[in-house]
Amino acid sequence: MKDEKNQKEYCIVISIIGLILGIIGFIIEYFIMNKFDIIWIVFLIIDIIILFVNLIQKNK
Repeated sequence: MKDEKNQKEYCIVISIIGLILGIIGFIIEYFIMNKFDIIWIVFLIIDIIILFVNLIQKNK
């Protein structure tokens, strides 16, 4: 059980880092390069879903 708990916490940390990097990438592309790709929105949505699933499972 201890390994499973550590794995979930690790997964949450990775999700938060991915979310931050996704937001930074979106801001750089949108404001600096004046372009917009739907891939950033898809990436952020998937990352948010993974983060919420991990947080919900952590509470159980």
